[in-house]
Amino acid sequence: MKSICFYSGYTGDSFNGINYQSKNIYGSEKNLIHLCKHLSKYYKIYILVWNLKSKNEEIIHDNIYYIDCYNYDTIPSIDILIINRYLNFFIHFINKAKKTFVWVQDLIGHSGYQGIHFDKQGKKFLINIDPIIDKYIVLSKFHQEYFNAFYENKIHQDKINIIGNGLLKNKSIDFHKINQKRIKKRFMFCSEPVRGLTFFLDFIEELQKEDNEISACIFRSNNYTEQIFKKIKKIKNITVYNTSNQQILFDEFLKSEFLLYTCNFLETFCNIALEAQYHGCICIYNSYGALKETIQDRGLILEGHPTDNNFIEKNTLKVKSFIDNEQEKNRLQSDGYNYANQQY
Repeated sequence: MKSICFYSGYTGDSFNGINYQSKNIYGSEKNLIHLCKHLSKYYKIYILVWNLKSKNEEIIHDNIYYIDCYNYDTIPSIDILIINRYLNFFIHFINKAKKTFVWVQDLIGHSGYQGIHFDKQGKKFLINIDPIIDKYIVLSKFHQEYFNAFYENKIHQDKINIIGNGLLKNKSIDFHKINQKRIKKRFMFCSEPVRGLTFFLDFIEELQKEDNEISACIFRSNNYTEQIFKKIKKIKNITVYNTSNQQILFDEFLKSEFLLYTCNFLETFCNIALEAQYHGCICIYNSYGALKETIQDRGLILEGHPTDNNFIEKNTLKVKSFIDNEQEKNRLQSDGYNYANQQY
């Protein structure tokens, strides 16, 4: 059986296939784990994670070997190495794989190394090591275009493959029962706070001025600033979660009517937009980065960027009109579910 070794790079916490739900990790690591579950049927899978050994967290789970990075040399042979984001693999280790892929995920190859970043965000570094890279995996057409432009079109196009993230189905959802727990006029935001939470809170505050049925749900309170906590105090009917496991998130997707993503971050794909659509939570979003590819016309597109003057005032009327349009909501919910259900 051939082997694949994934390098997870630097993560908020060490993790393995049993404890990752309670760890400070994000979409790229969760995508990695669930992809490996499928690949383990056909390959011997290793995932390199920093600091597992010191916490006695090196395990074999679902036929996946979770190995501390310091034990890299104990892996007898590697047919394919897949580097998840971080280019610093080539500083930490000697590459012994027969083929090497870089799963980009961020806009560009991640240049972080022990608290610093490579010069020019690692542009010259990646161009220099490009001859030993067999494939690059990007997540969307937007991502490919951004990647090419940043590296000055010096990466051969035959090496770049677009493979969007798949849907994690925690359980199958019957579309005919998808609204059993739905709370009308409930809006949620579950991305990193720096990716637009302040704009979300301002938007909800404005909507609640004329409609006291509007409620909200937000996540990742462990990362909130004092400014965000002050804004939360102005919002009525708001549920606040710490960084929570995926089951809580999925339950909230089934409760909330809308995912309002006032995004100021260039998403390369956006897992939560796909997950929201599968759970019948209608996306309201501004077209930025790859969001228009992941959601397209299966959601309500806001005008402009959240930092624009009068962004909220300009879009409030549009949202108010939309939340009372049952026919359009039903169409978008159905289209979103059907699309997401095919991305497994």
